[in-house]
Amino acid sequence: MNPLEIITELARKYKLAYEALHSETQSLIDELTLVKEEHFSKIYRQLKQVQKIKRQLITALDDNHQLFVKPKSLVLHEVRLGFKVSKEDYVFDDEVAVIEAIKDQFPPNAVQALVGSREYLRKSALADLTSEDLQAIGVEKVEASDEAFVRPEKTLDEKFINSLLQEMKKG
Repeated sequence: MNPLEIITELARKYKLAYEALHSETQSLIDELTLVKEEHFSKIYRQLKQVQKIKRQLITALDDNHQLFVKPKSLVLHEVRLGFKVSKEDYVFDDEVAVIEAIKDQFPPNAVQALVGSREYLRKSALADLTSEDLQAIGVEKVEASDEAFVRPEKTLDEKFINSLLQEMKKG
Protein backbone atom coordinates (compact mmCIF):
# COMPACT_ATOMS: atom_id res chain seq x y z
CA MET A 1 0.00 0.00 0.00
CA ASN A 2 1.21 3.44 -0.83
CA PRO A 3 1.08 6.26 1.77
CA LEU A 4 -2.08 7.81 0.33
CA GLU A 5 -3.93 4.48 0.50
CA ILE A 6 -2.83 4.07 4.17
CA ILE A 7 -4.07 7.58 4.98
CA THR A 8 -7.34 6.90 3.12
CA GLU A 9 -7.90 3.68 5.05
CA LEU A 10 -7.15 5.37 8.40
CA ALA A 11 -9.56 8.20 7.50
CA ARG A 12 -12.27 5.61 6.74
CA LYS A 13 -11.65 3.86 10.11
CA TYR A 14 -11.70 7.21 11.90
CA LYS A 15 -15.00 8.13 10.25
CA LEU A 16 -16.57 4.80 11.28
CA ALA A 17 -15.28 5.10 14.86
CA TYR A 18 -16.45 8.71 15.09
CA GLU A 19 -19.91 7.82 13.74
CA ALA A 20 -20.18 5.04 16.35
CA LEU A 21 -19.20 7.48 19.10
CA HIS A 22 -21.68 10.06 17.79
CA SER A 23 -24.44 7.47 17.60
CA GLU A 24 -23.83 6.27 21.16
CA THR A 25 -23.63 9.84 22.46
CA GLN A 26 -26.86 10.78 20.69
CA SER A 27 -28.57 7.70 22.15
CA LEU A 28 -27.51 8.78 25.63
CA ILE A 29 -28.77 12.33 25.03
CA ASP A 30 -32.10 11.00 23.75
CA GLU A 31 -32.51 8.66 26.73
CA LEU A 32 -31.63 11.43 29.22
CA THR A 33 -34.15 13.74 27.57
CA LEU A 34 -36.87 11.10 27.88
CA VAL A 35 -36.00 10.43 31.53
CA LYS A 36 -36.01 14.17 32.30
CA GLU A 37 -39.36 14.64 30.60
CA GLU A 38 -40.79 11.64 32.44
CA HIS A 39 -39.70 12.94 35.84
CA PHE A 40 -40.04 16.67 35.27
CA SER A 41 -43.80 16.91 35.73
CA LYS A 42 -43.60 14.90 38.98
CA ILE A 43 -40.72 17.01 40.29
CA TYR A 44 -42.49 20.23 39.31
CA ARG A 45 -45.71 19.20 41.10
CA GLN A 46 -43.77 18.18 44.20
CA LEU A 47 -41.81 21.44 44.13
CA LYS A 48 -45.05 23.45 44.00
CA GLN A 49 -46.40 21.42 46.93
CA VAL A 50 -43.22 22.04 48.95
CA GLN A 51 -43.41 25.78 48.20
CA LYS A 52 -47.07 25.93 49.23
CA ILE A 53 -46.48 24.14 52.54
CA LYS A 54 -43.39 26.27 53.22
CA ARG A 55 -45.48 29.45 52.77
CA GLN A 56 -48.07 28.03 55.20
CA LEU A 57 -45.32 27.16 57.69
CA ILE A 58 -43.76 30.64 57.43
CA THR A 59 -47.21 32.17 58.07
CA ALA A 60 -47.70 29.90 61.10
CA LEU A 61 -44.26 30.92 62.41
CA ASP A 62 -44.99 34.62 61.90
CA ASP A 63 -48.32 34.23 63.70
CA ASN A 64 -46.61 32.50 66.65
CA HIS A 65 -43.38 34.43 67.01
CA GLN A 66 -43.68 34.27 70.82
CA LEU A 67 -42.91 30.52 70.74
CA PHE A 68 -39.40 31.24 69.45
CA VAL A 69 -37.84 33.62 71.96
CA LYS A 70 -35.19 31.21 73.27
CA PRO A 71 -34.20 29.23 71.41
CA LYS A 72 -35.00 31.15 68.23
CA SER A 73 -35.05 27.98 66.15
CA LEU A 74 -35.56 24.26 66.56
CA VAL A 75 -35.64 21.06 64.54
CA LEU A 76 -38.95 19.26 64.02
CA HIS A 77 -39.14 16.21 61.75
CA GLU A 78 -35.68 16.98 60.35
CA VAL A 79 -36.76 20.54 59.46
CA ARG A 80 -34.95 23.46 61.09
CA LEU A 81 -37.36 26.34 61.55
CA GLY A 82 -37.73 29.48 63.58
CA PHE A 83 -36.36 32.99 63.29
CA LYS A 84 -33.06 34.49 62.25
CA VAL A 85 -31.97 38.08 62.13
CA SER A 86 -32.30 39.48 58.63
CA LYS A 87 -29.82 41.99 57.25
CA GLU A 88 -30.78 45.61 57.00
CA ASP A 89 -31.70 46.58 53.47
CA TYR A 90 -32.49 49.61 51.35
CA VAL A 91 -35.55 49.51 49.12
CA PHE A 92 -36.59 51.81 46.30
CA ASP A 93 -39.04 51.71 43.42
CA ASP A 94 -36.84 53.00 40.61
CA GLU A 95 -33.06 52.68 40.76
CA VAL A 96 -32.55 55.06 37.82
CA ALA A 97 -34.63 57.76 39.56
CA VAL A 98 -32.64 57.30 42.79
CA ILE A 99 -29.35 57.59 40.89
CA GLU A 100 -30.58 60.82 39.25
CA ALA A 101 -31.67 62.16 42.67
CA ILE A 102 -28.22 61.37 44.08
CA LYS A 103 -26.55 63.21 41.19
CA ASP A 104 -28.78 66.24 41.82
CA GLN A 105 -28.29 66.38 45.58
CA PHE A 106 -24.72 65.30 46.31
CA PRO A 107 -21.27 66.50 45.28
CA PRO A 108 -19.38 64.45 42.64
CA ASN A 109 -17.17 62.63 45.17
CA ALA A 110 -20.28 61.45 47.09
CA VAL A 111 -21.96 60.43 43.83
CA GLN A 112 -18.91 58.37 42.97
CA ALA A 113 -19.09 56.62 46.35
CA LEU A 114 -22.83 55.95 46.10
CA VAL A 115 -23.12 55.04 42.43
CA GLY A 116 -20.95 52.44 40.72
CA SER A 117 -19.22 53.16 37.42
CA ARG A 118 -21.90 51.17 35.61
CA GLU A 119 -24.66 53.30 37.11
CA TYR A 120 -25.86 51.00 39.90
CA LEU A 121 -26.46 51.84 43.53
CA ARG A 122 -23.90 50.71 46.07
CA LYS A 123 -26.17 49.67 48.91
CA SER A 124 -23.24 49.40 51.31
CA ALA A 125 -22.49 53.11 50.76
CA LEU A 126 -26.13 54.05 51.49
CA ALA A 127 -25.48 53.10 55.12
CA ASP A 128 -23.44 56.31 55.50
CA LEU A 129 -26.41 58.55 54.62
CA THR A 130 -28.78 60.10 57.14
CA SER A 131 -32.46 59.20 57.13
CA GLU A 132 -33.19 62.68 55.70
CA ASP A 133 -30.76 62.09 52.83
CA LEU A 134 -32.28 58.68 52.14
CA GLN A 135 -35.78 60.13 52.13
CA ALA A 136 -34.71 62.94 49.80
CA ILE A 137 -33.48 60.48 47.19
CA GLY A 138 -36.46 58.13 47.53
CA VAL A 139 -34.83 55.29 49.46
CA GLU A 140 -36.33 53.56 52.48
CA LYS A 141 -34.11 51.84 55.03
CA VAL A 142 -35.50 48.54 56.27
CA GLU A 143 -33.97 47.72 59.66
CA ALA A 144 -32.68 44.27 60.47
CA SER A 145 -35.35 42.18 62.13
CA ASP A 146 -36.31 38.64 62.98
CA GLU A 147 -37.30 36.75 59.87
CA ALA A 148 -39.01 33.37 59.82
CA PHE A 149 -37.16 30.59 58.03
CA VAL A 150 -37.70 26.94 57.14
CA ARG A 151 -34.80 24.75 56.02
CA PRO A 152 -34.65 20.98 55.76
CA GLU A 153 -31.74 19.39 57.61
CA LYS A 154 -31.20 17.00 54.70
CA THR A 155 -30.82 19.16 51.63
CA LEU A 156 -31.40 18.23 48.05
CA ASP A 157 -29.03 19.15 45.29
CA GLU A 158 -30.77 22.47 44.69
CA LYS A 159 -28.33 23.46 41.93
CA PHE A 160 -29.35 20.33 40.04
CA ILE A 161 -33.06 20.99 40.56
CA ASN A 162 -32.72 24.63 39.50
CA SER A 163 -30.73 23.71 36.38
CA LEU A 164 -33.31 21.04 35.52
CA LEU A 165 -36.14 23.55 35.89
CA GLN A 166 -34.30 26.11 33.72
CA GLU A 167 -33.54 23.49 31.09
CA MET A 168 -37.15 22.29 30.96
CA LYS A 169 -38.46 25.89 30.71
CA LYS A 170 -36.25 26.44 27.65
CA GLY A 171 -37.34 23.18 26.04
